[in-house]
Amino acid sequence: MSTHATRRVIAAIAAVALAGGTSLVAAAPAFAAPDPLPGGAAALGAQFDINLTLGDYSFPIVNEQSGSVSVGNDDEAAFSDDNVTLADLVFSSITIDSVTTAARADNTGSEAFAAAEGTALNLFGIDVLGLDTAEAEVTCPVGGSPLAHVVTEGFTIFGQPVTVNGDGSVDEPAPVTLGNDVPVNENPADNVDLSGLVLSVDVQQYQYQGADGALAVSLVAVASVSGTFESVEIPFTTAASLILADAICIPPYVPLTATAITPNSGSTAGGNTVTISGEGFTPTTTVMFGTAPATNIVTATDGKSLTATVPAGAAGQTTVTITKLDPDAVPTSVTLGYTYVAPAVPIIPAGDVTTTLAATGLDPMPLAAGSAGVLVLGLLALIATAVIRRRTA
Repeated sequence: MSTHATRRVIAAIAAVALAGGTSLVAAAPAFAAPDPLPGGAAALGAQFDINLTLGDYSFPIVNEQSGSVSVGNDDEAAFSDDNVTLADLVFSSITIDSVTTAARADNTGSEAFAAAEGTALNLFGIDVLGLDTAEAEVTCPVGGSPLAHVVTEGFTIFGQPVTVNGDGSVDEPAPVTLGNDVPVNENPADNVDLSGLVLSVDVQQYQYQGADGALAVSLVAVASVSGTFESVEIPFTTAASLILADAICIPPYVPLTATAITPNSGSTAGGNTVTISGEGFTPTTTVMFGTAPATNIVTATDGKSLTATVPAGAAGQTTVTITKLDPDAVPTSVTLGYTYVAPAVPIIPAGDVTTTLAATGLDPMPLAAGSAGVLVLGLLALIATAVIRRRTA
């Protein structure tokens, strides 16, 4: 997959993951992990931004991150650091006890992990956010289903414990009013009265997993200031955004091949199970026997085989078409041969036959078993025919 195609996949993943959380898009550079290389993975431990927005213009004040890693196929990378400081300003500080990230990709799949332990965010003298643990983990196995998983523990906003809901949202506490003696620089004489302003926080957690990859973001938080300053409504917005534990992976692309189908023949009634061997099979791979689709398709986790239930078909040779559905490219197909065999007509042994000659007017008589029975059947048939002819003469 090309780098351009990879970026389109990432955009699609982010678009799906943002459903229900679009209020954060304008203020936060969400999903800030670097683009993974084709078939790779990426992770970010933490990113913190402060922006002053005036109309259509945005002025960055702080833009710091920690633990950014990205890998392509057949590569791995890791990062670890303690006592991380993303901001140390008079009016804002953010510290993290430890940041750990890792990413790996090879011909079996790709995966990424990110963790931030002991995070504390302070704005204008207010403890805005605290989080003991933030973790994100994604795996994209070849032939398997991508998975995303996030963890948050010890989460507080404005000093109050909060819980992440099942949909990734958080019931945030009410906004708080800023102080009347807030430092803005090193000189205490320059402290300002910001009691006309309120500070609010919007928080969201993201998990996405699909055939095109997986994305997990343990936390995206946006803190914004609004209200009046010196009796005048401020014509600007100050927003601080924080991203913790961001991970993304894209399944490595393995070209589709099919080398064998076992067994390579079966009844015209179908219903039997076959195993197709090769490489590059995915959970969305389809199998057709002629124009009829196979059912119950199960792909091995390594992508090197799949099983399928054969549909009914006409006796004779047919073509089995295996198709790999690539979300960012034209589907590719390979073929194998399969033979439908008509079931043999069962031959009932003579010893098991019981019949009568009622149609001839004779009394019903069970036939003898074995070879003698066959002989008797023949003689009785001849006699019956002769009797009928005489009666009708």
